[in-house]
Amino acid sequence: GTLVLLDVMKNHNVKKVKFIAGPRTNEDSNIRIKAVRDALEENGCSLADEDIVYADWERNPVNEFIVNNFEKGKEPLPDAFICANDPMAMFAVVALESLGYHIPEDVLVSGFDYLQEGRTFYPSLASVDQCYEHQGEKCAELLEKLINGEKVGNAEIPCEAAPGESSG
Repeated sequence: GTLVLLDVMKNHNVKKVKFIAGPRTNEDSNIRIKAVRDALEENGCSLADEDIVYADWERNPVNEFIVNNFEKGKEPLPDAFICANDPMAMFAVVALESLGYHIPEDVLVSGFDYLQEGRTFYPSLASVDQCYEHQGEKCAELLEKLINGEKVGNAEIPCEAAPGESSG
């Protein structure tokens, strides 16, 4: 995931990011925060705690964060909003557009999970594909080995960038 983010950040000269996270205690969300921090650091930038909003996977906290902070004349937009999942990225796009911003011309938005809804959303979401089909194939392969009495270890399936219109 970090390499995917790093590639996107370099291609679009992303330096300032706001991260829209799930719940503070959610392991997946926290792993995604760490991946963004790592990618930003490799790009000579950082993600401060105040650049993270914990939206608990919900629409209202995303909307309130965007409207309260980025209504025209308030805080300047970051280069990108990176969201811990695709639904929150879609909520962010809707909130930003309600304030008169254009995606991706004014700000980039990306999600995570590569959901079908994000692919048919307008603008289509930039996301990270966790390659679920490949994960399933690897699980079946490992299960077959276990059934045959073979030892198996951990398997790592890399994520892939899923570019969309929301990232230019």
